[in-house]
Amino acid sequence: MFVQSAIEVPGSLLGSPLSNVVAVAVAADRVRPTPAQCHDLLERFRVVDDGRSDVGRDHPVPAVLTLAAAAVVGGMRSFTAIAGWVADTPPGLLEQLYARCGRVAAVPSKCTIWRVVTGADADAVDTAVGGWLASRKGIDIAGTTQPVEADDGGVDAEEAATPRAVLAVDGKRVRGSVDADGNAVHLLAAATHDDGLVLAQTDVHHKTNEIPMFAPLLDTVDITGMLITADCLHTQRAHAHYLHQRDADFVFCIKDNQPALFDAVNALGWAQVPVTHAATDRGHGRIETRTLQLMPAPVDLPFPHVKQVFLVEREVSDLAGAPQSNVAILGVTSLDPERGDATLIAEAVRGQWGIESLHWIRDSIYREDDSAVRTRSGPRVMAALRNLAIGALRLAGHTSIAEATRVPRRVRSASSRPARNSTVSWRTVSRAVYATLVATQNPYEVDLGRTTFIPGFCVFLSQRETFGVSPPPPPTAT
Repeated sequence: MFVQSAIEVPGSLLGSPLSNVVAVAVAADRVRPTPAQCHDLLERFRVVDDGRSDVGRDHPVPAVLTLAAAAVVGGMRSFTAIAGWVADTPPGLLEQLYARCGRVAAVPSKCTIWRVVTGADADAVDTAVGGWLASRKGIDIAGTTQPVEADDGGVDAEEAATPRAVLAVDGKRVRGSVDADGNAVHLLAAATHDDGLVLAQTDVHHKTNEIPMFAPLLDTVDITGMLITADCLHTQRAHAHYLHQRDADFVFCIKDNQPALFDAVNALGWAQVPVTHAATDRGHGRIETRTLQLMPAPVDLPFPHVKQVFLVEREVSDLAGAPQSNVAILGVTSLDPERGDATLIAEAVRGQWGIESLHWIRDSIYREDDSAVRTRSGPRVMAALRNLAIGALRLAGHTSIAEATRVPRRVRSASSRPARNSTVSWRTVSRAVYATLVATQNPYEVDLGRTTFIPGFCVFLSQRETFGVSPPPPPTAT
């Protein structure tokens, strides 16, 4: 999938009124996907059911979810905004999208979008989103990839020593989804460390907590050969046994919720252990220094499947060197010294902290905690679409999600301003926000060659829509 966050404006068109909208070109190093990759998400949404009868249905679930997800990629936050974005979808795109679902093209209303999103099977939506993101990243979560064999017929040693993916398990409460009883939706998710791609997500019922949902969450993906990190709440013996049975490894930090384990690790002779990894970052008005000490685990440690224990110290000071905080964290890992060196463990610990940035993006950019969506499966499905949007933008090469979603909103806002010296309606331009504008010999003839630029799914269209626009009449002689 290729996410287009701006309109490409050729140089020959910059003198026309259309240049008042945008003049931002797409980075040339972003790779456009094949049509099969673009179509894959629609196929994954085919398994989603929203409980409606097929009799008399005009808007199939896959098409509506695809349009809603594309709108979220474009920065839309509410059902009203999504419906407005969908209303601006080019007719040709709707025809192709609905034709693939065996229906005649139509524009779904806000009520229809609401019914589909709030009635959709949330488990199926999360599975479709996680599977699509994993396939685009090249991570097999279905268990279909065979391990690479070495020349002697065994498993390749280098592949066996390197985790094929590092997943962070963390929970988030959707605060805006509070019901009449004061209960809000709480979601537990597993996301990749490097890109924050949410590969699995499940609901944590208000009568339980995250601990019993750890295994059901990871049951939905093949975690063989993966490294799993989680916050201190999940440093549980049952979790360690579960991951060992699934042929996965773990890096867990320790706090007072495991007092026997904490006391045992804390009593080790850390003063005699050398620092095996150190890193310093400077930015955001502070200097952060992190060190890691690593040693083999004692045989009598009261926690199963532990091969190494570690101590991470994080010291933060301002730019002048005045100390602000100093935090020490103990931890355990099932990685032995051959498979888990100090660098890998340090990156795993820091990556778990970094998963909070995904929550921050959903709260600050998509205003998730302020969302009034609280009916049926709506909060969880909307959270899944936000996860999809953030992951899709990152896979497309965007490092700033705020800027990637700001450009469509800015262009959409500009589309409401009247144009001067042209009869091209700004609504027409708004429909083509993610299209390539190609100038022709007639500067008043706008040729929209739509190829890959609908946000999120970029259904490849070869059609050419030419809006024959007459130039303004010559001034009347006085």
